[in-house]
Amino acid sequence: MKAYRIEPARVDPLVTLIANDNWVELTMRYVVHHRERGSRKTSCSRVLKAVDDSEGRVGLASMTVQLVEAPPLDVRLSRRAASGKE
Repeated sequence: MKAYRIEPARVDPLVTLIANDNWVELTMRYVVHHRERGSRKTSCSRVLKAVDDSEGRVGLASMTVQLVEAPPLDVRLSRRAASGKE
């Protein structure tokens, strides 16, 4: 491995969360034998069912804000501030 400078593979399970402006994205990484991929994927989808079945104890929310019109911007610089000699 030193000759090719390859780092050891990380195989620990990992869950990452990305909160976008309109949704929450969860990514699960898990290493399984290639024959078990389908059944493991099905069992991982139970997380979504658990959120649905939580009777409101677990919830996902989002908020979208649209800026329709910005107020006018009035900037006044003194001569001293404009020259950088404050």
